[in-house]
Amino acid sequence: MKTFRFIPLLALSLIASPLYAASVTLTAERARPGDTFSIPVTVDVGAEKVNVVEGLIAIPEGIIVDSVSTAGSALVLWPRHPAYVVADKAVEFTGGVPGSLPSHALLFTIRAHAEHPGTYTFSPSEFAAYRNDGKGTRVTLAETAVMVDIAEDAKPTGGAATPPVAKSTLVADLGRDASLFDGKYFVSFYGGDNGRGVDHYVVQEGWWGRAVVADRYYVLKDQGQGSSVHITAVNTDGSIQSTTLPAAHPWTERLTLLVAFVVLAAFLAGMVRFIRKP
Repeated sequence: MKTFRFIPLLALSLIASPLYAASVTLTAERARPGDTFSIPVTVDVGAEKVNVVEGLIAIPEGIIVDSVSTAGSALVLWPRHPAYVVADKAVEFTGGVPGSLPSHALLFTIRAHAEHPGTYTFSPSEFAAYRNDGKGTRVTLAETAVMVDIAEDAKPTGGAATPPVAKSTLVADLGRDASLFDGKYFVSFYGGDNGRGVDHYVVQEGWWGRAVVADRYYVLKDQGQGSSVHITAVNTDGSIQSTTLPAAHPWTERLTLLVAFVVLAAFLAGMVRFIRKP
C-alpha cells in the first residue's frame, strides 16, 4: 500500500524552481458566431512528480463563458474549483491529487461562444505546479496563448451540444494525509470515460458492503483496510468501467468469507437433519 502526501497550498513552503520541460496547453477550434466551442486545458509535466496545479486563463472581451467542466480531469481535490470570475475576467483554479499527476493530464474544459466574428486570444497566466516532495517545491509552467477564430464560414460546432469526451482508463489510488479527512484513508479516482462522459462513480467496500455514489473520492469506512474496494465509472450512455483496489490485509476479508461459509454450511446441515427427522 502506498501512502500519498497532498500538500495544501496555504501550508506550502514554496521554493521557486523553473522547469522548462513542463507546460500548460490550450487547444482551440474554429467556430461560427453564436456557436459554442470548447477549449481543453491540459498540462505536461514530463517526469516531474507534481500533485498540485494552479493558474488562470484570461478571457478576452467579446467572449461569453457558458461553463467550465471538470469531466475527465485528472485533478480530484479542488481548494479552488475552476470557475469564471467576472471581476477578473478569468477562469481561476487550484487543484490537486493524492500521489502525482500523470505526465500528460486534462485539467478542465472551458466552453464559450462569441456573438461577433473576430480572432480572440485566451491567455494562460500565473500557472505553477508543486512537486510531491514533502516540501511543495514550486515548478514554473511554460505558458502559450491560443487564438480562437470566429468566422461565418467556420464549420458548425453543434451549438450547445455536449462535445465528445476523450476516452480514458479508470484510475484509482489509496491515500492518506493528516490535513485531509481527519487523517483517514481515502480512495481517489478519475477517468473511466468511454467518449460520452462519466455520469457518476459507485464505490463498494468488500463483497458485502453497500454500494454508494461518490464524487471522485471516498473516505474508507474500513480504516483497517481489511476489505477490497470496488470502483465503477458509470457513463452517460449507461456503459461502465470498473477497477478494484485489493485489501491491504486480505486475511480479514477472507476470514469474513470463511465465517460466512461455515455459518451457511451449518445452517444447511441443520435444515437437512430437520427434514430427515421422522
